[in-house]
Amino acid sequence: MNQTDLTPVHVFTQLASLVFGMSVAMIVGPYIVIGIGAMGGAAVMIMQREGEGNLRAFVYFLGSSLMAVVMTVPLCLAAASFWGAINETWLFAPVSFGLGFIGDKYPRIFAWGGEKLGALVDVWIAARGKGKEGQ
Repeated sequence: MNQTDLTPVHVFTQLASLVFGMSVAMIVGPYIVIGIGAMGGAAVMIMQREGEGNLRAFVYFLGSSLMAVVMTVPLCLAAASFWGAINETWLFAPVSFGLGFIGDKYPRIFAWGGEKLGALVDVWIAARGKGKEGQ
């Protein structure tokens, strides 16, 4: 049975190959998917914000989209290595949408993650200390 690959990355790679050559489309295709997802997430977040001027909204949109483009591939590769059964290309669109939606909340999210990591290290150190007392 002959099956067609309909992953979003493959579809946009094939569409890009109509404009560019196939070798360029193999590079550009995944970033088209990531860019569309990131811009969608940033657009939804801008719609939820009130009282923003056009220039401020544009700067927010651009910064949020660029940050999502930069961070999507490493996060997808990490998630795919954690869950072996999933292909990282299927994660490009939802992860980039989520990162675009997060937008300017990155410092708060990193602070929250740092607090959780610090608590985990404290628990690990405390558990390790109790193990050495029993020896």
